[in-house]
Formats: sequence, C-alpha cells, structure tokens
Amino acid sequence: MTFVAAAAGAGLTFGYWRLVARSRRWARWGNFFLALAGVALFFYPLRFVSSAKLPDIGVGLFVAACAISFGGWLLYRVGQFLKADSLTVEDEE
Repeated sequence: MTFVAAAAGAGLTFGYWRLVARSRRWARWGNFFLALAGVALFFYPLRFVSSAKLPDIGVGLFVAACAISFGGWLLYRVGQFLKADSLTVEDEE
C-alpha cells in the first residue's frame, strides 16, 4: 500500500510540474488548486471535532498562523537586510 501511495504521489507531482512548465497561467491555476486542496484537506477533519472544542482549536490555529506569519516576515526582513548589505559592500569596492 505504501508503494502505491508513493507511486501515486510521484505521478501527481510529475503531472503538476509538467503543468507548471507550460506557462505562467497554468502555474497560477496549478498553485491555486494545490492550495485549495491543501486547505480543504486541513479543515476536513474538523467536521469530526465536537463543537465544544472548536473555539480552542480556533485559538490554536490563530496563534499558529500568527507565529508562521511572524517567521515569514522575519525571513523577509533578513533577506532585505542581506541584500542591502551586499549592495553596500559592492559599492565600497
């Protein structure tokens, strides 16, 4: 069963990258459907959670989204700093 799942994943990955290689428009549509599938597969199990626990899960998801957003912002700022620093070093030379 594991081999079948790995083969299916490899086939879908190969098809996705062929789709992306065609053009930017296909890449956008492929990314859109990939993100949509990811969100759907993430939230589908919440159907089976009792309604009493949903507020706690919502708070946890919010905190996780904030932490991931902060990490992304931090990486972006470090990248900007390093780019500016490399331009400064190149100008000095």
